[in-house]
Amino acid sequence: MTTEQIKQEVNQSLAGEMMSWKMMLPHLNWALDNINSTLCTKYPAFTQETQELTKIPDKYIRNCLIPGAVHHYYMVDDEGATGETDFLNQFNHGLFLMQRDFSMLILDEDFDETIMGSVPNVDFPGGARGIWL
Repeated sequence: MTTEQIKQEVNQSLAGEMMSWKMMLPHLNWALDNINSTLCTKYPAFTQETQELTKIPDKYIRNCLIPGAVHHYYMVDDEGATGETDFLNQFNHGLFLMQRDFSMLILDEDFDETIMGSVPNVDFPGGARGIWL
């Protein structure tokens, strides 16, 4: 998904706001940091030069990254009391879906080996990732 498409969808979710890409960066990076932390990944932060996000499928950008950015906007801006929790719920559900459905599709180069938790992540025979018990 291109940054222009992401910008349009975030602005649409913000009830027609007209935020620039630069103004969205802290909110998008907050959501991306949470995704990285949950999935043990190291997707790079958005910058003004970012043109496209190709490592994460569009459906997860739409149902996780964008609601997370909108939630963070409302949380920081302190405008919406109920809208904030609605977008937080959407973000958390999107994180759950990413963890359930996408975590096994993450490329090895995108895993952050430094935050794998206290249980070692090993390769099973046959190439599948997981925890050996």
